[in-house]
Amino acid sequence: MSHISATTKDPAHFESDLELKSNTLQPRPDVPLPQHPLKKKAIQTLLAAGTLTMIVIWANVLWLFGSLYNAHSYVHRLEVLVVDFDGGLIGSALTTSIQSIAARPGVPTFTFLSARETSLEQVRDKVWHGDVWAAVWANAGQTEAFNSYLTTNASSTSGATPSYDPSAAYTYTGLQTRYFTVWSSYVLPVLLEATGTAGGIVNTALQSVYRDRSGFDGARRSVLANPTGATFENVSPMPFTVRVLLNTVGVVIIILFQFFFLMGQNGIFTGMGLYRNTSTKTLLTLKYPIKIVWTLLTSLSVAGLCQVFDEGYRLGGKNFIALWAVVWVFALISYSTVAFLLAVIPLSFLTNFILTLIMTSVAATVFPIDVQNVFYRISYIYPSHAYWQVAMTIYGRGSYNRLYIYLPVLATWLIVGEIVYCLGAVVLARKSRKPVSEEGH
Repeated sequence: MSHISATTKDPAHFESDLELKSNTLQPRPDVPLPQHPLKKKAIQTLLAAGTLTMIVIWANVLWLFGSLYNAHSYVHRLEVLVVDFDGGLIGSALTTSIQSIAARPGVPTFTFLSARETSLEQVRDKVWHGDVWAAVWANAGQTEAFNSYLTTNASSTSGATPSYDPSAAYTYTGLQTRYFTVWSSYVLPVLLEATGTAGGIVNTALQSVYRDRSGFDGARRSVLANPTGATFENVSPMPFTVRVLLNTVGVVIIILFQFFFLMGQNGIFTGMGLYRNTSTKTLLTLKYPIKIVWTLLTSLSVAGLCQVFDEGYRLGGKNFIALWAVVWVFALISYSTVAFLLAVIPLSFLTNFILTLIMTSVAATVFPIDVQNVFYRISYIYPSHAYWQVAMTIYGRGSYNRLYIYLPVLATWLIVGEIVYCLGAVVLARKSRKPVSEEGH
């Protein structure tokens, strides 16, 4: 018979074995944990990318904010014409009023013209063509009409009674389509203040002349209380509310249309192997019609969107075609620029360049260069600036016409854009044929 014997361990010895095994599973405190070889490099790369992103975003924000900084300090560059066609109390009150306003800082420069040497049509033409930002004048014969209206009532009730319209005393005019924000913020308030103050001056002068008003009827007493008013001659109306977005969001939309489409196009073409297996000439033959059709459609949608929210403002068929055309030209330039950036800039840095393109383009259109720091005269070379100058002329039905300056600028950018577009296509095709660069495109 065989005997099976079982060995037993002392409990204290068993606990020491468990403690020993437990210690073998834990790293020694004096031995550092193993580090992944790429961990440090990844953190360094991420920090560099974050730093670059902050620098780029802040640089763009400073550029855009700087374009509006201290704008009131440059308002004196805006010119407003003043003419006294009346030659009496009402006209002199306007002159006195504007002289007191002109002494303040942060207001437009007022240029006084002689009524003997200037006609009303000449004043209107200067405003229409954009030579000045606005004009205000006292209409001819207003003081005489005012006195005649009151005197006739005081002396006799027989015969024809002359009429008098206080709102015809002064007239001011300007272009709503020419940077509406600047017009409504810096020019219009001063014109309203000038005509209102002039009315107060006239009223004060009449207090001593017509102390006893018992001989006047209710209508004439009302005229004595409010002897003057002003009428706005809106020669270039732009009444719809979205006008404040046309030169900001409207510019961004055009560029974003091209950016997102080209990102998708490059991804599709790369996935299908077209960049690797197709000649550059064939690629251009394929991509160029796509470029034309896409920019035509996007420019039509942008021009049409402006008309959808026009709030009753009718641009007209010919002007709409002209607007579509100039938006299309800017879309073509933007398409070529974005395509070139996609070809030559690594994808990890591409968004920085696209953001810079968008922000600087908006800074070139958001405010007139007249009320910006001299540094921002660099905006003259931006295609977005030329595009908006032409668009303002179209919205204004021919007012503020600078087509002879900005159409050649757009044409030059269009030619440059086609050159860099073809160059970008060549670079992209060559990079796509290299195995190392395939992931970047």
